[in-house]
Amino acid sequence: MRWSDRFPKVNSDITGSSGDSGLPLAVIYDSGCALCKREIQHYMRLDKHSDVNWMSIVSEAAYLDRHGITADQAMRVLHVVEDESQIYTGVDAFLKIWSRLGPYQILGFLVSIKPLYNITCYLYGHFARWRFDKRCSGRSSCRTQ
Repeated sequence: MRWSDRFPKVNSDITGSSGDSGLPLAVIYDSGCALCKREIQHYMRLDKHSDVNWMSIVSEAAYLDRHGITADQAMRVLHVVEDESQIYTGVDAFLKIWSRLGPYQILGFLVSIKPLYNITCYLYGHFARWRFDKRCSGRSSCRTQ
């Protein structure tokens, strides 16, 4: 089973959202995870034209609800919403981000090639499970506040 099959695209036909970001790409990340936050801050510095709406799970519960993404799903893997109509997760989400950031466009192209894509999905799957377990283990629910 491919990694992307484990976390299918959620609500792939979303229309009529109110209060949308107005930007074609929204990245939903866990700002409570130090590693995640550092990585996103790095990407934010590269986003010279502010083409991406960087959204923390902590402060965007209404946005998640509006797009049918549960807090648990958002905590488990990176999510990207493109044009308020397509939701991408995991490696596919990173590919969308990298396509907007000049220095990462070549990496995105290379990772999209099947053998490397499959390996990257496998590795990200293990990392995402480890990160989720470390961040959320021993808690009745993984708090995002």
